[in-house]
Amino acid sequence: TGKKTIRDAVRSVCMNKLPKYMVPSVFICLDKLPLNKNGKLDRRILNEYKIETAETSEKEHPENETERYICEVFGNVLNRNDIFRNTDFFDIGGTSLSMISVLSEKGFENITAAEFMRNSSPAQLSVLLNSKDRIITEYLEPLYVSDKAEKILILLPFAGGGAEAFSALVNSINKKNALMSVYYVRYLHSFEECKSAADEIAGLCKNSEIMFYSHCVGSAVALQIIKELEMKEIPVKHYFAGASIPPVKPVKMNLWNIVPDGILITILAKAGADISGLSDEKLSKMLMRFRKDTDFANISFSELKGKIKTPVSVIISKKDMFTKNYRHARSLWEKYAGNVEQVYYIESDSHYFQSESSERLTDLIVKNVV
Repeated sequence: TGKKTIRDAVRSVCMNKLPKYMVPSVFICLDKLPLNKNGKLDRRILNEYKIETAETSEKEHPENETERYICEVFGNVLNRNDIFRNTDFFDIGGTSLSMISVLSEKGFENITAAEFMRNSSPAQLSVLLNSKDRIITEYLEPLYVSDKAEKILILLPFAGGGAEAFSALVNSINKKNALMSVYYVRYLHSFEECKSAADEIAGLCKNSEIMFYSHCVGSAVALQIIKELEMKEIPVKHYFAGASIPPVKPVKMNLWNIVPDGILITILAKAGADISGLSDEKLSKMLMRFRKDTDFANISFSELKGKIKTPVSVIISKKDMFTKNYRHARSLWEKYAGNVEQVYYIESDSHYFQSESSERLTDLIVKNVV
């Protein structure tokens, strides 16, 4: 039908423009929006329309116990009973938050968010769970691996962030066909962990050019790892420091620890953090992680000695409430880096511009590493 064609067209555009988990699973095609007598959107009538979701081409039943178990978990998390072995989790309403619920279930402990996003049907996950040859890394998570990759980009998150925060950036890099594999390093909380992560990166990246992108206080971990790699005489092609300016005078005391939860939530939301859909439990865990991450960032900047040799590009927004001292970005970064090549400005009101400005970031990264 005509409406089905429109829905398919919109879905196709979303699939080409958005990370997989952000593609809407429900599309309702209307001739016009229903309005009430006051001329406002009538949400009551909207709720009465038939919801049509994306469906797989064939409904294949589970072929083994692992697939049956995964179908059951998907069904419980999404409150559905129409899960098949080739059902894509994100096509039937799965989100990054419900993905986390799946990963908390028994049997999924060793599956990372990045692996789940690349293997989001019961059939694919079953192969992953049963694989004896699966390489388990303690610090690195592969987000996108290309057989033809000549370069490797290492991503480090902002305080409280995870791999899913970089989905749009990874998707953009993939579309650019930049011959680049992308790995994520979870936020680390000690100098010993940074040394171990550097060892792991050195082992996996021997034959490829290595680059780093960090967001916000992820810069503290990035600097530590890059220093370790330079000590091992492993060159790093380039470091992109996003949404981060080093402190004017580093102090070990973390002032975020004395800010009440309610005020901290308000500040993060004002900065652009997407936390409205988090449950109280998940929000509490995120705040705990935020404080733990910023604890180590303060300690790290306070104890950093010397400068890295790796070329650095700083990427910030003049409207970011956390980088209001953007005019001093170069001089402050030159305290920690011997070669600050460029300071780029992103047009964004959000501190978390790695998603909305993913194409711009990709262009900057590709431009600097050709």
